[in-house]
Amino acid sequence: MLERGGEGEKCQAAIHHPKCNGYADNIDHFTPKCILKLFRIAPEDQDKNNLVPINIHCHRLKDASTPNRKKLLCGQLFNGNVVSLDDYRTFRDKYDLVYVSSPDGD
Repeated sequence: MLERGGEGEKCQAAIHHPKCNGYADNIDHFTPKCILKLFRIAPEDQDKNNLVPINIHCHRLKDASTPNRKKLLCGQLFNGNVVSLDDYRTFRDKYDLVYVSSPDGD
């Protein structure tokens, strides 16, 4: 199991916050616990494979979109909402601070 911010451990964020110094000082759940619960996966069952070392600034950046990502997923799982690719791209542009769209929008 990973431990909190081992000395010299590199930040594993997909996109780094401008204040990130490249080193991890925090541990992140790659898939947030609240989303694992939607799929009825006990977070503790997935912890070993779901933990990554990350810088605190990158962690906050990633977590900023979690509530909206959960809301979108709940709409799909429980309300039968179909989310088109255009709808998802609009969602990403509005809420997702982690992923940067390529020039063609993917």
